[in-house]
Amino acid sequence: MPACPSCGGTIARTDSTCSYCGSDNPAYRPVSADIDAMMAGAMGALQTGNYTAAGKLYRQIIQDDPEIYCAYFYLGHCLSQLRQYEEAIAVMQQAITLRPGSSALYYNVGVLSQSAGRSREARASLEQALKLADTDPVFATPADREEFRQRVRGALRSA
Repeated sequence: MPACPSCGGTIARTDSTCSYCGSDNPAYRPVSADIDAMMAGAMGALQTGNYTAAGKLYRQIIQDDPEIYCAYFYLGHCLSQLRQYEEAIAVMQQAITLRPGSSALYYNVGVLSQSAGRSREARASLEQALKLADTDPVFATPADREEFRQRVRGALRSA
């Protein structure tokens, strides 16, 4: 995957802007109409609680274009809802290769690891989420960043 010319962050070709610094992606290419239709179907299934059907569609999307970050993220969510924690962890770890600076992904891996009874891994992931929260550009305001930090600290108390 290409690196953002402004900040050096990992950026997929299907991302119009860098999720780290917000600059335009000169290598941007929109997803195909087929993938766009599958994403719409997967989101519809997810929103109605049909996690098995949504998961199948997200797997197909990943097979067709392995750089689509949100497909991994939502597949991990579907697997979590189906209590398939080990597989959800593996999928979220794949998402981390696409967004290594995402504090939310490390938080999710931490919470999933707790659910899977992997307390050591849970703690390590949650601590990394807390560390990344300082630089993760996803937070629109300092209050959003602090709210996330509080959620991570609460999960760490349970780890």
